[in-house]
Amino acid sequence: MKKLFVFLAPIWLLLACQADPEAIYFGKDACHHCKMTIMDPKFGSEIVTDKGRVYKFDDINCVHSFMAESQLEPDDIRHLLVIDFSQPQELINAYNATYVLSEDLKPPMASNFAAFSTQEAAKEYLDQRSGELMNYQRMLARLD
Repeated sequence: MKKLFVFLAPIWLLLACQADPEAIYFGKDACHHCKMTIMDPKFGSEIVTDKGRVYKFDDINCVHSFMAESQLEPDDIRHLLVIDFSQPQELINAYNATYVLSEDLKPPMASNFAAFSTQEAAKEYLDQRSGELMNYQRMLARLD
């Protein structure tokens, strides 16, 4: 029995420390930065650390502020996710997303940014509105 425990303990520890994304529960989860309840399924972000800690946010602006103020290092982040505006509640890789900056957008913290999984989806959104396409790095520069 003792040998079985010694064998299974490391496996259990690995499973307990998984660093996987979690669903955002709209109307229930609170933004880790501003503490507002996350309400809009078209906006939201999530950081998952290598240690499995999950931080949820209501706007990309809150993620940016949190990262600037926290002790969290970029190397500690396993996943940085944003909600795909064209597929509400769907979390996508923030680094690979295409961002739209538009006054027509009304995110919770007034960043005026929305994330899209593809450049085509972002362009389709802009076909009927004014705004600007950008990648992750350019979006961050605009938030500074």
